Amino acid sequence: MLNITNISSRLAARTIDPTIIVSGQLNYDGGAILPMRLDAELGMGNSAESTRICGMAPVISDNLVNNESFRLAFAVPGVLPREQQLHFEFFATLTEKHLDAIETARALQPKGDVFLTLKFGLQYLEHGLGIHSLGAREANVAEVADKTKLLQAKFWTTSTWFKIPGSDWAHDYSPGLGIGKFMVVEIPQPRSLPTAGAAFADRVPKALSALERARHELRSGEWPEVIKALRPVWELLREVEEIKKLLIADSIPEAAATEFRDALQSLFNLASKFDHALERDRKTLQPDIKAQKEDAYFAFSVASASLNLITRKGFRQST
Repeated sequence: MLNITNISSRLAARTIDPTIIVSGQLNYDGGAILPMRLDAELGMGNSAESTRICGMAPVISDNLVNNESFRLAFAVPGVLPREQQLHFEFFATLTEKHLDAIETARALQPKGDVFLTLKFGLQYLEHGLGIHSLGAREANVAEVADKTKLLQAKFWTTSTWFKIPGSDWAHDYSPGLGIGKFMVVEIPQPRSLPTAGAAFADRVPKALSALERARHELRSGEWPEVIKALRPVWELLREVEEIKKLLIADSIPEAAATEFRDALQSLFNLASKFDHALERDRKTLQPDIKAQKEDAYFAFSVASASLNLITRKGFRQST
């Protein structure tokens, strides 16, 4: 009797590379079987249809065998074998390519769940001893029904799959695995914007707060939420004439400032298509566009770069 149960996973703490630990329980006939080595590999999907991700390494380097004593239990007719359990832990170190593949598959699931497959290979020893009775007054003796099966080395394989719910993946796994890593941009907070109107100046802090919310959603892998969180940034960028004034005040030629203004207007129009149900005429329905990973990265990059430019121009004028 061999099977594996109680599969669970968790994020490894204090590791340089993104790492997942998978634990479980090996159940076996404790008298007849001696587990020697258990190997595992991680896949994506379910057991019937999976794609290999990587091999896994045991958390304890000596795997299963720890020089423990091994008692042989003879097979007795009508008596069930003595079941034993062995707890194991394996870890998988994931690359950016692995994480991207997992995120791509996750995007196809209605609830954003992650399905992972585990394939196991067990090397073990099994004996073929049984009890033979010589009579009521005689002691029982060990008997080998087949002398070629006194002690056999065998290999057993099995596979199983488990699910990480989408909410758990977003909150417990994604931040620690580094999903949503991005270029760090230092954005100063200007004390004032001398050339800007009051409404525009008031929107700058709101846009900076929105960028922080979007940063959190990006690290959680919630791509549509990134676009929604950035709405105050797009509202700020809609004030293209105020931005043009900032550029001109920073010695940017008016022609170049005008081109930049027009570019920002186009970016605002593009971003609004992910967040608005109606076209600009307030009558025509827009097609439902669901933001994907690349859309979220693009929107966050544009928002960060634009805020970086606006605040630095304003910071120079306020000092």
